[in-house]
Amino acid sequence: MISESMSILDRAIFDASVDALAILKPENLNVVDLNTAFCRMVGIDRESAVGESIISFLGFETLIQRERFVTSCANLGAESTREDCYLRTKRELNLPVGVTVRSLPGRLEPMTLVIIRDNSELRAIARRESNRRVVLEKLAKPTTLQEMLDAVVG
Repeated sequence: MISESMSILDRAIFDASVDALAILKPENLNVVDLNTAFCRMVGIDRESAVGESIISFLGFETLIQRERFVTSCANLGAESTREDCYLRTKRELNLPVGVTVRSLPGRLEPMTLVIIRDNSELRAIARRESNRRVVLEKLAKPTTLQEMLDAVVG
């Protein structure tokens, strides 16, 4: 397990992160280690996830996004990349997340770090802003009092 090679400080920072973190083998994308936030977000224990492919926890809207993610996990030494996707939870919910991939240099064997950040609040804010824009556009173009009321009430 990768955690055996981590210093006490590294392990404390890894486990204290509010973002879900997973360390993978780049050749097969299998989880070698993960933090407490990952376990909490998905609803599983550490032992259940170790050895599983990270792909089994992520859902992508397109095959192109999925392939970009897989390629970035395997490209050691490449710049970090970011994709928006969904984290599959044990409660069968798809949690919107942003996933950043980085290679971990200085290890005895190559490893990839995946950082998973919950985007559900950001997406809700964007949706509310979009709805506000629609209402404002309707209010800007009313021709009758009824259309104005319809725009405000919805």
